[in-house]
Amino acid sequence: MSAIAGSCCSDGSPSALSHCKSMLRGLKPFGGGRPECWVSGSVALGRDLRRLLPEDAFDQQPASSRNGRYTLVADIRLDNRPELTDALGIGAGQAARLSDSALLLQAIERWDLGAVDRLTGVFAIALWDAHLRRMHLVRDPLGMRPLYFHQSEGCVAFASMPCGLHALPEIPYAVDEERVSETLIPMSIATERTFFRDIRSVLPGHVFTFAAGALTRVRYWRPEEIATRRQTREQSAESVREAFDRAVAAQLRGEGEVMSQLSGGMDSTLVTATAARILRASNRRLIGVTAAPYPGFAGEERRDRMEDESGLASQTAAFYPEMEHLVIRPPMHVSPLAESMPGEALLGRPRASPCNQTWLTAINQEAQRRGIAILLDGVPGNMTVSHPGLDAPMDLARRGHLLRAGQEVLALVRQHRLRPRGAVGLAARALLPPGAWRWVEAHTRRAPDYDCFGAVHPDRMREWELLLRTEALGRSIQADGLGRKIAVFEMTAEAGPLRKGNLAAWDVDERSPLGDRRVIEACLSIPAEHYLENGQTCALHRRAFGERLPSDLYRVRARGLQAADWWDRLDADRTGVANELDAMRRSPLTQHFIDVPRIAKYVGEWPTDRHPGARTTANYRMHLLRAVAMSRFLRMVEAGRPSFV
Repeated sequence: MSAIAGSCCSDGSPSALSHCKSMLRGLKPFGGGRPECWVSGSVALGRDLRRLLPEDAFDQQPASSRNGRYTLVADIRLDNRPELTDALGIGAGQAARLSDSALLLQAIERWDLGAVDRLTGVFAIALWDAHLRRMHLVRDPLGMRPLYFHQSEGCVAFASMPCGLHALPEIPYAVDEERVSETLIPMSIATERTFFRDIRSVLPGHVFTFAAGALTRVRYWRPEEIATRRQTREQSAESVREAFDRAVAAQLRGEGEVMSQLSGGMDSTLVTATAARILRASNRRLIGVTAAPYPGFAGEERRDRMEDESGLASQTAAFYPEMEHLVIRPPMHVSPLAESMPGEALLGRPRASPCNQTWLTAINQEAQRRGIAILLDGVPGNMTVSHPGLDAPMDLARRGHLLRAGQEVLALVRQHRLRPRGAVGLAARALLPPGAWRWVEAHTRRAPDYDCFGAVHPDRMREWELLLRTEALGRSIQADGLGRKIAVFEMTAEAGPLRKGNLAAWDVDERSPLGDRRVIEACLSIPAEHYLENGQTCALHRRAFGERLPSDLYRVRARGLQAADWWDRLDADRTGVANELDAMRRSPLTQHFIDVPRIAKYVGEWPTDRHPGARTTANYRMHLLRAVAMSRFLRMVEAGRPSFV
């Protein structure tokens, strides 16, 4: 991982080098302690490398092309090095001594900016074109590496994280009111806006170009343009299997033991099993790690939810005896309110899902204790290989295959994958033209009301029209299969700064083979009906990978529930809750954005139920804990710039 920063001014400003050095000092927690800068007139680029890959030993950024046209810095992990070296005619011996940034530079020398669309991996790139006097800022398709910028008259400054930009005193340390307000509603959105005023984020899958003081945006990754292939079910399974196995192998690049999240779900199970198969031939060890409720937890018996996934995870572990299976059960006294790393100052944003942090922090702590740098996960598998295929009847009907569409709907009911009422809705959606279905939805769906957004101040609700915007966002997420997938892919950009913060805090690099561009594009090219077969959902997953996983994985209907013990932990820390409420009342920014009286009502009317129902979950897991996380961030901003800046 590299921390990168730089600036470019069209007015000949002489401060580029001093700005670059200041920003790298602000990014110190994310680097390796050896910052390097390159300067040419009013342009400066800098990076501070933290070694994660064997080839990082050869990294010599900032790097310039042989003809002097291009200079770049990159926070990058390339997952298609063999394909790139073959295309560039680079032999194996030379490739072994090339860092990822050096390979990127050779690709740019060959294909100019078109090289970006040939990359698979995670990256944030700053590329200076001296001939055209342009600064290009680039992010990978899912935004797994963050990149921020501040634009003023004639100048742009960029950095890996907001704390780098805040090292410049001319950039205000103040919140972006719209971003804070919309984050208090229970949905994420893809946006350039950050939590700080006058700081923007480069969008995933985009090239942002600054020239002569103007900004242009080009979207280079367009998943909606991927054509569906005419192929058999077995050919679909083979294409996904081949792409996924390559992705896992590429993301295992590194040294030492590997840890993989292992729940009872299809995605992390598949990643862990495949990593175990690949690592068999090496002397590297795999640890599958399952987070589970505290010892003695007495959960609620539910048909639709699995509160302790360790039993199903152990079946996967039994398939691969060479893998160590570690079940982590954080002790009961660990509260979801507990302060843990990474904090808001590192993240440059509120912490996400505070109740989940109890389990996630325990996993990161264990990885750090063992000196493990690579942590695999299953993001975003539910939109790729484990997609259930419930949009298949609609797709079949729109292509004129009405009989097959009806057969699949009936099969879903027979398999108890769909209730009769849901079958009627699915059939209507399949048969009606898109415009007619949108009209039906608009006139039948219940509009969200204020109770859905209990953490946000009513004045901010009105000011930013959050009810209307939430309805529009809900429609995009519930759109046709492809539209929904793309909306979810765009939302994964939220993971970028969180992973960057985890790496800085724990020295753990979280990697997502199911987010590999080749895997996503292979899945998007597959006919919708291949995900559903005779009422069996996730049919592609079973056909492609069933032989390497326990059969119970496909029979279990209940979904895993992260942090299932959250209520017991929160209920045991009511003193901490009261302290947070007092801090909210003392914070002007919190009072401005958060409905503190409503939060106080939650605290004063604390439920006595042993198991949290839907209302308790909404009020306390969603509203109260979301408010706590946001209030901590707002209070941090009130306190002034963090000390490492």
